[in-house]
Amino acid sequence: MKKIALLAMSIASPLAWSHAGNNTATVVHACYDNSDGDLSIVRANASCKARETALHWNIQGIQGPQGIRGLTGAAGATGAVGPRGLQGIAGTNGINGAKGDKGDPGLAGTDGTNGIDGESAYEIAVANGYTGTAADWLVTLKGDKGEKGDTGEMGLPGAPGLQGPQGIAGTNGQNGADGAPGAKGDAGAQGIQGLKGDKGDAGNNGQDGTDGVDGKSAYQLALDSGYIGELADWLASLKGEKGDKGDTGEMGLPGAPGVQGPQGIAGTNGQNGADGAPGAK
Repeated sequence: MKKIALLAMSIASPLAWSHAGNNTATVVHACYDNSDGDLSIVRANASCKARETALHWNIQGIQGPQGIRGLTGAAGATGAVGPRGLQGIAGTNGINGAKGDKGDPGLAGTDGTNGIDGESAYEIAVANGYTGTAADWLVTLKGDKGEKGDTGEMGLPGAPGLQGPQGIAGTNGQNGADGAPGAKGDAGAQGIQGLKGDKGDAGNNGQDGTDGVDGKSAYQLALDSGYIGELADWLASLKGEKGDKGDTGEMGLPGAPGVQGPQGIAGTNGQNGADGAPGAK
């Protein structure tokens, strides 16, 4: 009897020996033998034996890893030994009779009949209404494309702007006006204060958003349909396409203003005004 590995199996109640008659093409029905572990694929309206448990599972569920291959069924038991030959009739008193011959060996037991091969998952799908080829059916098992990645987080604030350059030195004060006649000219005014430092550079752009997460059983049927490769390679082919790249993160906040440049160098004192003309006597 064929044994198969199960993935994403939904086990029915031990007392429910009949299937519910669900004819959906994506549902597989089976009977599990509780005594020797054999599993038989059956039709939707079939009934399991008293020692078996009814099972069913959806072949279009989320793709899981390939189950471990079932163990090879045990060989049929050897036929029973034939009955022992009848005991010879006791001789009359006196000379002992010759020992009777050993009975002939019993006939060999007949070989047990081979179990019926269970139907494949594809055959069950066809029996339940699927009309495509095995290759088309295998394509339907491939996972959907992964969803688009989330928008990247806002970029970190830009680094503070560099300190502005030192202010330009103030120009020399203008010469004081000529003093009135007789009075000494006043000192020139203090030079103009240096210019304010330039504004710091804008902060760097925020970092790009992270890439979207990669989008997340019938292996023997794939081999029967011409697939060549290991189980791991086949499982890898069922993986959904990579999700689209996440949106670029928002631009980082502007950098802090640059530090104010130092005060400009004080202008030099204005030249003394010319002496006034001598006062009248």
